[in-house]
Amino acid sequence: MSKRGDNIHKRKDGRWEGRYIIGRDTNGKAKYASVYAKTYAQAKEKLTLAMVHKEYPVFQSVLFADVLRLWLNDKKIAVKKATYTKYEFLIKKHIIPAFGSKEVNKISAAEINGFLYDLLTGNDTQKKLSGSYVRTIAVILSGAYQYGVNEGMCEKLKNPIFKPSIEKKDVSVLNEFEYKKLIRFLCASNESDTVHLCVLITLFTGLRIGEICALKWDDIDTENSIIKVNSTVSRNGNTYIIGTPKTHSSYRSIPINHILLNQLKCYRKAGTYVLTESDTFMLPRTFENHYKKLLHQAQIREVNFHALRHSFATRCVESGMDIKSLSEILGHANSSITLNTYVHSSMEQKTKQINKVFQ
Repeated sequence: MSKRGDNIHKRKDGRWEGRYIIGRDTNGKAKYASVYAKTYAQAKEKLTLAMVHKEYPVFQSVLFADVLRLWLNDKKIAVKKATYTKYEFLIKKHIIPAFGSKEVNKISAAEINGFLYDLLTGNDTQKKLSGSYVRTIAVILSGAYQYGVNEGMCEKLKNPIFKPSIEKKDVSVLNEFEYKKLIRFLCASNESDTVHLCVLITLFTGLRIGEICALKWDDIDTENSIIKVNSTVSRNGNTYIIGTPKTHSSYRSIPINHILLNQLKCYRKAGTYVLTESDTFMLPRTFENHYKKLLHQAQIREVNFHALRHSFATRCVESGMDIKSLSEILGHANSSITLNTYVHSSMEQKTKQINKVFQ
């Protein structure tokens, strides 16, 4: 039986055929040659020998720009549209100017790592870029180069491409007093303000800002007390679109508690989207600006909107919710993401816990 990666298969005539790349045409399309044998083992042995002694007639002529183009095209079906657009932008902005005109087999790991270091630290011609930004560029370079290796366009790099580590930033979350104060302010409002409502929904569900902007009245089932997350507002180049949630796990149903349920019943369901009460969604940046004005009105220190998601997760853990349930509510693929990223223990909580140990 054929094994993944061997490129060996059994033919209809009973023979085993092993295929290997002998070169590329001017468009980067692979040219193959074949070996034949009576058994899989014999075909594998012949294929190994053939690959050791093969020659690449156009091997050295493949430019890295061509490898990047083929790799990016391959990624169309593997990543979300927003991710594809981001990769495309970074390739055009940074990678093509540095390596596009060079032959792929003549680029070294040292050259690539030096390029990444310059992006990370800045120089006379390039301002300093964030670790997260440079890491994505490193992922593209590594992925494209490995694609070139797999497709027979170049040899494997002798040394690895280093991916910059990302410093974990301290997230400023609302403490328990601020959290409850904001809820009281939102519930006490006499205005039928959907910005107030959507901030309250986030405080009780931990929805991401894109998910809130894409939330429709049809996603809210007050009869069964459930909010369904089916879409998100995401960036696509210079525009915003309604797209699929961040990951498969982000499709989820979240229970509505009694406080939020009572507030939801006070609103008329106008338009498609909850936030705008119209058939047009609001941009995340616009909503964040409204949210900051709301914090000022409530006399609560300014924290970014995403901090509400962190605050929700922290309150849930402090209240005794199990991590598995919280992970599913937040739309995480596994519980470790929830614990490592979204749970922040306050000093008060740490004091309570340590006092329990030494009672």
